[in-house]
Amino acid sequence: MKYFSFSLIFLFALSPAWAAKSKKGPAVVVGLDKKGKQIVASSFGRFISSQDPAVKAKSYEKIKALGYHGQLKFLQLFRKHLWRKLETYSREWSKAAAKLATKAPYKYDSKELKIKLAEARSLLTKGKPSKDACKKMWPEMLDLKILLAIKAEVPADKITRLRKVFDKYKTYYNQAASAAGEGDMSFLLRTMEFLGSSSEGTFYKKSKSAFKGNFKKFHALRPNEMVGIRDLNLMRVIMGCKPLKVDTKLCASARMHSRDMKEKKFFAHASPIAGKTTHQMRAKLHGTKSSGENIHFHSAARRSGMDANESWYKSPGHCVNMFRSRYGTIGYGFHVTHWTQNFR
Repeated sequence: MKYFSFSLIFLFALSPAWAAKSKKGPAVVVGLDKKGKQIVASSFGRFISSQDPAVKAKSYEKIKALGYHGQLKFLQLFRKHLWRKLETYSREWSKAAAKLATKAPYKYDSKELKIKLAEARSLLTKGKPSKDACKKMWPEMLDLKILLAIKAEVPADKITRLRKVFDKYKTYYNQAASAAGEGDMSFLLRTMEFLGSSSEGTFYKKSKSAFKGNFKKFHALRPNEMVGIRDLNLMRVIMGCKPLKVDTKLCASARMHSRDMKEKKFFAHASPIAGKTTHQMRAKLHGTKSSGENIHFHSAARRSGMDANESWYKSPGHCVNMFRSRYGTIGYGFHVTHWTQNFR
């Protein structure tokens, strides 16, 4: 029987868009204006409802003409439209992982695991760690993530029908994803497999409701942002912290800063763009709040939320931010080569 396998390692990649007025100068535009959103909504409606290829092509071209934010909104609407089917797809991996969770090697009461957990958690017990300590401890964290991961397999006949539904839209989805710097349809499905598998296991039992709560909001995010948030929350549970709740508005703010850094060619917490100077100001533009921020730059070959988390883990200040017990909310934003995490 043919199987599709879940893989722990990914090489991965929307934005509610609106304008808010700054106290100084004109409105700070952070996405599509009202007219642009109306064009995307009506064009997407025709794209989905029509069976005529010519109508689909014309509708997509109208969205494409709106540029970056039009493509992002198209991807967001597409994922929202098919979210129930994507949930069903992900659930097949959850079921397969749940069957394995009570079997060896997935019984998490071993002395080895307890020793590894104690070692990992010792990193932050004496205040801010050194850079050498963070780098030295990373292999232990990676071992724990691998040890606790459930490598589920799902029979092909259970998901073939769903894959055919997704394949109908693959050409347009991949085109928009490429323009927006995201992974393609295959990447989206691998993300759903990861999200399904990684929420299972007795070790994460107490955090499962938090994972489910975040999952309901993930259609508004880019797939590699979904992965980055889930991966961070898995590490927080390993470190004895509560998972962070997703704030989609804070994700939009973080994504905006990542894009600004890339396009304006700067790398800093303080933005040179009027009205966006601090992370607090940027969050306010999107109708939310921010209390802390991590930023990261990486080569184009490393488009993974896991990679960004690894780099932050190895940096003392960033590492402390990731595991602060007082934080309860996360915003996670990616653009091409730049990543931003915001906390509250």
